[in-house]
Amino acid sequence: MAATVATIDDGLLFDLESTCLLSAVEGKPRRPLLVVARELLDEFEAFRSGEKSAEGPNAVPSNLIYFYNMGSLIQYHRGELQKAEEVCSRAIAICREMLEENRSAHWGSEMLQPLINLGRIEAARADLQTSLSIFNSVYQYVFGSRDLTIDGYRLSSNLVPTFLERETKLQEIARTVYLTDSIRAYLFAEDYSGLLCFLEPLASSSQYQDQFFTKRIIEAKARSLIALKQTRRALELLSTFLRLDPASAWKNIGLYCLVGNIYSVSGRPDDARKVLGMIEKCVDFVTAIPAHESAATAHIIYYAALTAWQAGNVQLTASLAKRSLSICEKAGHEVGTLKALCLLLKIATRDPLALNETTVGVLYERLLVATLECSYGIEKAIALHELAMFAPSNNGFDGTRKALLLRAGEILRENQARPPIRRRLLAGLRKDGGPERLEKDATDEAGDALLDGLYRRLLNYSPLAQS
Repeated sequence: MAATVATIDDGLLFDLESTCLLSAVEGKPRRPLLVVARELLDEFEAFRSGEKSAEGPNAVPSNLIYFYNMGSLIQYHRGELQKAEEVCSRAIAICREMLEENRSAHWGSEMLQPLINLGRIEAARADLQTSLSIFNSVYQYVFGSRDLTIDGYRLSSNLVPTFLERETKLQEIARTVYLTDSIRAYLFAEDYSGLLCFLEPLASSSQYQDQFFTKRIIEAKARSLIALKQTRRALELLSTFLRLDPASAWKNIGLYCLVGNIYSVSGRPDDARKVLGMIEKCVDFVTAIPAHESAATAHIIYYAALTAWQAGNVQLTASLAKRSLSICEKAGHEVGTLKALCLLLKIATRDPLALNETTVGVLYERLLVATLECSYGIEKAIALHELAMFAPSNNGFDGTRKALLLRAGEILRENQARPPIRRRLLAGLRKDGGPERLEKDATDEAGDALLDGLYRRLLNYSPLAQS
């Protein structure tokens, strides 16, 4: 008899999106990590061979530190936070070595991005205070309030004007990081009361009056209030903001989704339907303009699909999920593709007619291929778990289901990011019977070798040894 496996809880699907502010979604697609790693390794080897120079008449330290920032990001998405930290620390050490050799002062400014990345790593570990301290120290430094000490090396605030000559947007970056990454750190740690306290003075600060920032503050406050079960206050906050510019509703799809979520969980189906109608019109408007088809748009449409799913509107969920999937596939957005396929597979099993010609088997095979090629840690584990739920249960396929679950569990145990979410996901996995540990398949082994090879190359490189 086939083992029963519980699919990923619908509420947890929202939790998984909780740290990705819809008002601050990254526009760049999350391409396959192995593809990015191969390209980066090829570029790095060209750099090492002398085709690019880290020093010289037109010294560009960012030529080198770029590789470290990207290499750290790859390990971060993989869930290897310790390796990501080591790559950042090596970048900072290289900058320090070059400064101590009296090379270009701009090596000092190149320390800032790896330091910010260290803050993001600590946030993903749910080490709230360490991450907040880093974001605050960068903000204070760039705005000239105080010197910055990084691993024992002191950067004088007197250098900031020199840095700004070359990086004119440095203060804008510091301001954005301080707000947005601090918000995410609170969300990673699930400290919603703390987040509200953090946002209170910023809401009236002259630094954050632009709507670009205001919308992020409103969304973060609303998410905190919803998590604290203060849905009425959250609804009042969102409604007041959205009434200010009704003509720009299409720019605020994410906030309307939060309103729809509140109506759904509050037992107000008629209000939820009205909001869903508005969301659908906004999505129609956005997707009619090819220039708007970005990874950010796909993510927001996916969240809109989740909102429709929560409200019980299967047809709209299917329509939105397919739109999100189409944009993701065109953009090469691997993470978005996995999420959309997972949701479509759920729809196909509950209401096969909602997807017309698309069968469960077709979706299962598409998701299986995409998942096996994926190296994004938590996203891959979730997709494996969904595949296990829908794996054929006859002709010996119970073994396939068990293997998928075991691999999902192993990835989650090895992953170092988002501890609260990982604990809830692991609690939902059923691992009864079979081997206690599943060996990695050949695809995973080859991918790990490539990613670990890039990591070692970065750690072992020294520009001074090359000169």
